[in-house]
Amino acid sequence: MSRLPLVCFLALASACAPSEEGKDPRPDEDDSAVVTEDDQDGDGALAADDCDDADADIHPGATEHCNGVDEDCDGVADDDAADATTWYIDYDADGYGVDGAFTATGCAATPGFVGNADDCDDEDAGISPDGVETCDGVDQDCDGTIDDDPVDGALWFEDADADGYGDPGSSVRACERVDGYTENAEDTDDADPSVPGVLFGDWTTLGNGPTHTGYFPGYVGEARLAPLWSLEVDGIVNPILAVGADVYVTVGLYFGEGFALSLDAATGDQQWRYDLPEANSVNPATWYDDKLYFQRGNHSGDTHLWCLDAAEGDVLWRSPHSAQWEHYYAPTIADGKVWVNGGSYGGLYGFDADDGDELFFTNLAQYDEWTPAYDDGVVYAWVAGTFSAHDPSTGVLLWELELGWDWHGYDMDTAPVIAGGIAYVAGSLGLHAVDLETESLLWSVEGDASGVPTVANGIVYVIVDGAVEAYGATDGEYRRIFIGDDDFLHQPIATDDMLIVASSADTYVFDIATGERVDQVEGGGWVSVARGRLYVATESSEIRAFAWAR
Repeated sequence: MSRLPLVCFLALASACAPSEEGKDPRPDEDDSAVVTEDDQDGDGALAADDCDDADADIHPGATEHCNGVDEDCDGVADDDAADATTWYIDYDADGYGVDGAFTATGCAATPGFVGNADDCDDEDAGISPDGVETCDGVDQDCDGTIDDDPVDGALWFEDADADGYGDPGSSVRACERVDGYTENAEDTDDADPSVPGVLFGDWTTLGNGPTHTGYFPGYVGEARLAPLWSLEVDGIVNPILAVGADVYVTVGLYFGEGFALSLDAATGDQQWRYDLPEANSVNPATWYDDKLYFQRGNHSGDTHLWCLDAAEGDVLWRSPHSAQWEHYYAPTIADGKVWVNGGSYGGLYGFDADDGDELFFTNLAQYDEWTPAYDDGVVYAWVAGTFSAHDPSTGVLLWELELGWDWHGYDMDTAPVIAGGIAYVAGSLGLHAVDLETESLLWSVEGDASGVPTVANGIVYVIVDGAVEAYGATDGEYRRIFIGDDDFLHQPIATDDMLIVASSADTYVFDIATGERVDQVEGGGWVSVARGRLYVATESSEIRAFAWAR
């Protein structure tokens, strides 16, 4: 037996042994799909079975997507797509489906189906996320809340400082009042409860009270007037009253049939009307204790003080008094008593406000178109140059003061004004201030004064020769003048920052501090202010309402 040399054996063993670390010395091979003539895209599907052998994402068993391509080579594109949409049946065809009913899955919508399940009532096309909420107890916009932000709801304004006045810049619409909100938007500073809104309050009679001051607390500020509504009437429009959401006015027609009206303050819509028998005059009214008081004037025997229920317009009572074809100012009412001008030859009447029983009659000079003032238990009259004080229950004269008179007819067209223990009266000889404690003349200013003076914040305003002049209330010192395009009429209204006064054609708003004219609207006559609105009883038989807006 022959043997190989040891050296040769070792050489052979070395040649047959594995390479370093046991690795195969041959180059690494690619583990990816092998591209062959039968599988050009290397997706593992033979060309005979592949419907697109140039795209490795298309082959039998591939995942379908909504792209219009038959990716799994079953002859149908987009079937059982991974990104298919669930479609919900839309019974009422309002564009919104409902869950829990019939559904379909696919890339395109099935007729009668939509891609959402947001409807909360699929049997009513008016109920959907696009629905409009109304005050009917139904969730019409499917937001889970009933009657929220209803189109027919009232607008409520945030009252952050809880002072009863709302912020015009923050509001919600709701069927009922929302906690922390109020119905008015008249607050000028909703962070400070001491600062109220634009002229919030009511207007109830001449000068807005039995003292007839014409002062209306509040600030206009930067707010300006915008038309709200207007109403034409057949007759002479008397000064307008505004209480809460209601407006009241009496309308007369010379020897015609007048009437009393109640209107909606926001819209001017009629709420009730009471027609009166033909008369010489139907005169201005006063609102007191939910009742409306006014005089209808003819001759004696057919002249009455009327009392209507303010809510419904029903007659509560009417009391006769003597007269001689006069015209009157609004009744003065306080402490359950009514005082009016009357009498065949002039005088002062007193009546019980509850039942109309006559309390007294006292003779005064025969002039009409005036009304007394009442303050601190005394009734005051200003007739033909005589200022007189009377007991409110009996009419007994307490004292009087002669101030002089220049006759210009039998119409006074004015009334006394009481403020701070001083009475202010206007006449053709000037403006007079009477100290009620000393029963003497405090001061006078000469000039042809007309209308009813106005007193506010230590200043008295009076129309003199067609312009408004301002004087110190206690010293009579001249302060400034307010001039319009035409002569002013009747009585100005003073707020804490503005003076409101009208001519026969226009109504003006002046800055009290500077006398600057800051606003002017068409329509002049008697002016009234209430709850952020201005009312004008025009000389052209029209009622005009304006709203202050910032």
